[in-house]
Amino acid sequence: MFCLTTNHGALDIFREVLGLENRYDECRRRAYAARTATGISFAGLSDRDMLTCQESLPVEQQNSRRMKILRRAILNEKGGE
Repeated sequence: MFCLTTNHGALDIFREVLGLENRYDECRRRAYAARTATGISFAGLSDRDMLTCQESLPVEQQNSRRMKILRRAILNEKGGE
């Protein structure tokens, strides 16, 4: 992991993401397309993949608030199943 400081804040660059190792192609298919405020395109991890990352962390490093929000978003994507 590389941790950089920019004029716009912290930027963390990961070569691999815990829980998603060797799954780049399938994560890329599920990623969403977006743009920064200055118009730079990027692909963001899906809510499901972000949750997988959180669940793969040691318990003391998991962000329970983030996990709750991601689970709610995933349920909403499925139509509240």
